[in-house]
Amino acid sequence: MSRSRIAALGSFAALLLALGCGPTDVSYDPGYAHNAPPPGSGDRPEAPPWEHEDVIALGEAGMSIHLGDAPPALAGAYLTNSTEIYYDDLGHERDIADDYVFEFSAQTEDGAIRVSYSSEAARDSAQGLVGLITGEGDCFTVFVMNVQGVYDGCRYQTIFLYSGCVDGDGVLDWQNGVIMADKEGETCGVLMDVGHRRIIHEEDGLASAVVPSA
Repeated sequence: MSRSRIAALGSFAALLLALGCGPTDVSYDPGYAHNAPPPGSGDRPEAPPWEHEDVIALGEAGMSIHLGDAPPALAGAYLTNSTEIYYDDLGHERDIADDYVFEFSAQTEDGAIRVSYSSEAARDSAQGLVGLITGEGDCFTVFVMNVQGVYDGCRYQTIFLYSGCVDGDGVLDWQNGVIMADKEGETCGVLMDVGHRRIIHEEDGLASAVVPSA
């Protein structure tokens, strides 16, 4: 498949676009999908998130998925400033122009973890997404199985994955997987199709550890 270069865009939310154009005013209402309740909330899903068919497809496309019940302690904020699309199942490429800070907190023994991210330049942020962390040693994957949002009147649900290996400078081999799980609305044509998948990574391989601003 031929690969097309799409103009660089600022907002992380723009990663959901079908063709890389459109507004960037996005609001989020995060939570878990009905088949993946938060860890410790009661009934477990019948299948763990790494058995989701789109997650498996991301792994086959090059997304590092670190499984195991002894992930590293993941807390703090990490800067991504050389972000690009590593894989897109329609063959698109795009550089992401704005810096982002991802913050992880409130990790528990049963695998629950909170994920937030922000970009001052892109005016884009999400706070307190509920995730599930797995891994062994220094390497981890965080699964966020339902992020609900609104983009230009289109209501959508996505799945996010975050992977890497913790070291003293930050997170090495940083990757972020994106899956469009559902969408509804007359303006949804601007967003990628349901089931569409992308892998985003740091070109220099490192999400640098930073101190988040107050």
